[in-house]
Amino acid sequence: MQVLENSISVFLLLLVSLSLAFDLDSHPSFMLPVKVSRESRDLPLGLPLVINTWPWPGATQRAWDVLTTGNGSVVDAVVAGCSEAEKDPVIDSVGFGNHPDESGETTLDAMVIDGETRGIGAVADLRRIKEAVAVARAVMDHTQHTMLVGEAATKFAVAMGFQETSLSTDLSKQIHSNWTANNCQPNFWRNVTPDPRQSCGPYSPIKGPSSQPQSASESVSERNHDTIGMIAIDGDGKIAAGTSTNGAQFKIPGRVGDTAIPGSGAFVDAEVGAAAATGDGDVMMRFLPSMAAVEMLRGGVTPYNAAVEALARIARVFPDVKAGIVVAKKNGEFAGACYGFETFEYCVVEALTGQVQVIPVSCFSLSENKEPSLPRSISSIVAEIITAFGSIALSGIRHAVQLVGAVLDVAVCLFAFYTIYDFILHGGESTVLKLPAADKWEWKTIKEKVLSRCPQLEH
Repeated sequence: MQVLENSISVFLLLLVSLSLAFDLDSHPSFMLPVKVSRESRDLPLGLPLVINTWPWPGATQRAWDVLTTGNGSVVDAVVAGCSEAEKDPVIDSVGFGNHPDESGETTLDAMVIDGETRGIGAVADLRRIKEAVAVARAVMDHTQHTMLVGEAATKFAVAMGFQETSLSTDLSKQIHSNWTANNCQPNFWRNVTPDPRQSCGPYSPIKGPSSQPQSASESVSERNHDTIGMIAIDGDGKIAAGTSTNGAQFKIPGRVGDTAIPGSGAFVDAEVGAAAATGDGDVMMRFLPSMAAVEMLRGGVTPYNAAVEALARIARVFPDVKAGIVVAKKNGEFAGACYGFETFEYCVVEALTGQVQVIPVSCFSLSENKEPSLPRSISSIVAEIITAFGSIALSGIRHAVQLVGAVLDVAVCLFAFYTIYDFILHGGESTVLKLPAADKWEWKTIKEKVLSRCPQLEH
């Protein structure tokens, strides 16, 4: 009897151990290595990674090629990717030939951030030089400054070997001509006379309280969104970011947008990740959304929630703002979010597929009580499928083991019950176990042993 009892105990202990081992809720260490939570929408399965604002896959592919086949650094990659956008005539908000300022001239802003060295180079209001992001890199590589602006930035670029050339084209000249014929609408003036909402300048300031409310620019839209912001992460986790733009169309000459502002247009912290933003730069630079998002990553917030909150902070103060952002952790987890745009898309290429994906994003609203619909990369879908099937399989094994254990528990208790009945029927001698009465298997002893195993038989 003792041998049988010990064997059953050991067997039941083994079953319990197996059940606990496969208990996914109590032992998350047994889960598959890929876990997709509700907040972590886009989880690539490896590095390197390139991600940028807006559906410009040519720029994304160029950066990816430099990073993966050209033996280039992450800084090389973002400079090459943003340069590709600067040269693309289809992209009207980056590079030469579009978005003239009030005077009819196209000027450029750009920035490069090296996460490994914490180096930053930027140019703003750059004139007559097409390669804005390359000049920004030259500021980082060849000066102790962070930003150069205006004509002085052009002079620096020429000294670095860049060629001066007009940034205007027939298209940009026609755009400016049509704007002036339309009484210079829209524009960026306020609290001046004559009324900037009805006529062109020159303007003079109005003294006294403001009569023309300040708001986000009405000229910013998904077709006038001004910035490519790009992040590159290599296989070792090194990170860089780059930005480039020709700025807000019909801006006041001398204006510097958010693209060239560290922490606003982009930000990198080599310890945690990076972010790049786009939209109404005059409003966004007051909140440093890229830096805010990266700091939230440091605190353990997921990329998607960091992206949403970085923009929500702006939207709560300026509800008419239009803004988008992409965020990436050092491990390759990424997400995008937007507010105010009718549409927002970003491009990403990662190690899992090696193919550029254009991912649409449904912009969130502060009035919504539910989460917005979410972008889905191929990797996130694959990860969820693997996790789902793995969870189903392990859950099935767990429940099967639990069922077998329950059946055995019932069997043991029924056997014990019959043993008690057998002892009573045969005056203290078991015919089931063939134990003689001399072995002192008395009723009291049997009762104690059985009830210790099956307390439910007490009653």
